[in-house]
Order: sequence, then C-alpha cells, then structure tokens
Amino acid sequence: MWAMLQAGCDLPRVQVCHSFAFEEYATRHGLDWDIKHCVVTAAMRRLEAKVYQSAASCMVLSAFMQQRLLDFFQLSHEQVLIAAGGIESFNLKWQECLQLREEIWAEKANAPVLVTLRNLVPRTGVDLLIQAAAIVHVDRPDVRWQVIGTGDLLEGLRALRDALGMHDVVRFSGFLTEKKVQQRLWTADAFVLPTRSLEGFGLVTLEANAHGLPVIATPAGANTDVVGWHALNHVAQDISPESLAKSVLAYLEAMPSVQERQTLAEETPKHFAWQTHDNLLVDMIQRASSRHYS
Repeated sequence: MWAMLQAGCDLPRVQVCHSFAFEEYATRHGLDWDIKHCVVTAAMRRLEAKVYQSAASCMVLSAFMQQRLLDFFQLSHEQVLIAAGGIESFNLKWQECLQLREEIWAEKANAPVLVTLRNLVPRTGVDLLIQAAAIVHVDRPDVRWQVIGTGDLLEGLRALRDALGMHDVVRFSGFLTEKKVQQRLWTADAFVLPTRSLEGFGLVTLEANAHGLPVIATPAGANTDVVGWHALNHVAQDISPESLAKSVLAYLEAMPSVQERQTLAEETPKHFAWQTHDNLLVDMIQRASSRHYS
C-alpha cells in the first residue's frame, strides 16, 4: 500500500479517514490478544502514520475523528477538514405505521419497543444495552428490546441476557434484509446506540433519525456530535449501563408525538445532505491542487 502511494507522490492526495485500521484490527482480536497481534497493530499504526502525514489534506466525517488524527499523527488543523456524512430521505407513509407496527411487533405492539442495529463485536457495546434493559425493566417491565445484527458475540450476549432473566424482554433477530430493517426502525419507539468505542461517525444514527426514530446513545466517539444535533435524541452521561438506562427512562417519560417524529424525519436529510458533503470534498481537492501547482 505504501509503495503504491509513493509511486504517485508527484500528485497531491486527499486522504479520506473514517476510522483507523490499526484500531479496528485491535478491537476484532481483543478477545484472543497475543504478541503477534501486538506486532501487527504496531506495524499498521506506523503505516497509517505515513499515509496520513504524506497527504496534502485529510477528510474526516466528525470533529471526533479530526481530533484523533491530530492526537495520533501530529497533523495540523489545516490538514484535517470535516465533511459530515449524509443521508437521503425515505418515502415514509405514516398513515400505514400503526398497521405495520401491529404486523411486526404482534403482542408487543402496544408496549414501547426499543431497537438497535449493531455488529455483535466488543466495541459496539450490546452487552451494555442488555444490562441497561435489565435496569429499565425494574421500573418499566412493559418495555421490549430488539437487537438486529449478528457477530462473534451472539452466543455470549444471549447467555448474558438469559442470566439476567431477560429472555422474554430482549430479542435477537439476527441478520435482516434492508427492507425489514427499515420497517423496524419506522415502527419502533427509539433506537439505542450503546457504543463502547470507535464510533467515527455513526451513519446508523442518521438512518434512524431519517425514519423519524430518536436515538439514545452513549457519549462514545462521535456520538456526542452526531446524536446531539437534534433535541429528540439523547446522549447518556457516561458509558455505563446505569447511565444508559437513566437516559432511556427519561426518554420514555416524555416520548415524542407522531408529528414530532415526522419533523425529525424531514429535518435529518436536510441537516445531513450529501450535496453539502460533496461540495466540501470538491473544495478540498481544488485547494490541494491549487497549493500543489502554485
């Protein structure tokens, strides 16, 4: 990879950074860490340093990732520019929501339903969600939770759920098609984002909001920036089951109306427009070229 970049070193390069490869690698192998993984991680970090430091400029999706680049690889603010991700609007037919909700959630249709969509790996924090669900259950036994997605931790998370006596409260749906995911987002009452680490942007937040679904998240990574953009979203005080449960209970006490959720769905693609992202990227490329050839 580095040799390929060196071959084109006469041209200015804008490097896009969504997350660090060495950190992603570390989180995937965190459960069976050994000296081999330490060596590989160190080598990947050195390679990434060369990639980012040799770029004319770097584009990130959030202030969180901008700061990470500054801290890890000693870049300047002028080198690292933010162009937030975008989302398109969905053709939501709100008059069909109630009927669809009854079809999907069946006996749970009249109870608050909270969903999450996560890869079941350590950094996504689904274990925090299950523990928070057990805390919420004490005061709100009517609340039901659904985890969409799969991964290496599936069996361990099921065991945790069962150990906490939440078998009938927290359900794992496994992998679902895009259409089925959209239906669950549209008909649920809130989306929970229990991230532990490495949330470089969190496109799933925009997907939920664009479906009129408020997000309750931990303050990990870029969640504070991306989730905090709208008043209907909630950011927990810290990354713990207790804090996440507290935010969920506060949300349940004053759930938004259908009209408020419609407004959220309409405002999201306007606030996070792909055209804005594209314009910033083009401007970044033009400026890098101007500096190089001036």
